Amino acid sequence: MTPLRSLRAAVLSALALGGCDADASSDPPRPLDPVGTLYALGGFTGRLPGEWVATADVFAYDPDADAWVARAPMPTPRGEHNAVAFDGKIYVVAGRVPPATAVRPMHVYDPAMDAWSTAPALPTARYHAATAVLDSLLCVLGGRVIENGVLRNLDAVEAFAPRSGRWYTFQSLPGTRSGAAAATLGERIVFVGGEAFAPPRVHAITSLFDPEEDAWSSADPPPVPVHGTGAVTVGGVVYVLGGGSAAGVRASAANQAFD
Repeated sequence: MTPLRSLRAAVLSALALGGCDADASSDPPRPLDPVGTLYALGGFTGRLPGEWVATADVFAYDPDADAWVARAPMPTPRGEHNAVAFDGKIYVVAGRVPPATAVRPMHVYDPAMDAWSTAPALPTARYHAATAVLDSLLCVLGGRVIENGVLRNLDAVEAFAPRSGRWYTFQSLPGTRSGAAAATLGERIVFVGGEAFAPPRVHAITSLFDPEEDAWSSADPPPVPVHGTGAVTVGGVVYVLGGGSAAGVRASAANQAFD
């Protein structure tokens, strides 16, 4: 396992050996402008559950023009994936192609060039994972795979350092979970909810990850157990909006906050 303080040193050493300016590379990543363009990348088309088809389509929404515009499609189609704004680019990671194939390739979109490139693949193929940006790392948490027609949740936590191009492993989740939501709050990751299938259930669990100790702890559970949603941090508060209230396809209107 890799505590964050050791990982920072490893990343800076790799950058220095590669001839990069370590001082400049230690700066935090530049996020995309949250008031700028909204992107919709990939996903499924078709009816539930047996007609899903993964798409590579990409659309950008310009709020000033109130219009969607087609952009360069992803290199490969996928759904149930994650898209993360990180240092001025969008990283697409995890996901699957029906009926069962979880994918490892990671693709990077440059909005300024309307072009895609390929980054080192995710070590553990999965879909329905959660992601969060922590320090200068893109973290992928949990998720699931389909093996011989059976859904299996994962506890893997892996982090990608774009400036060194390397993947690292953190302490596994306290339990296997997929469809959970994650967001960064201060120096920790808040990991909320998720679902399981044996038996079918939704987790009323909040877990906190401390990267300096490479350790997990428990926090107050969400008032409404949900899965299949996302989380966002605004003004020092993590918001979890909507999601599924039961395992499978079920919707909730809950708006929950954690601080």
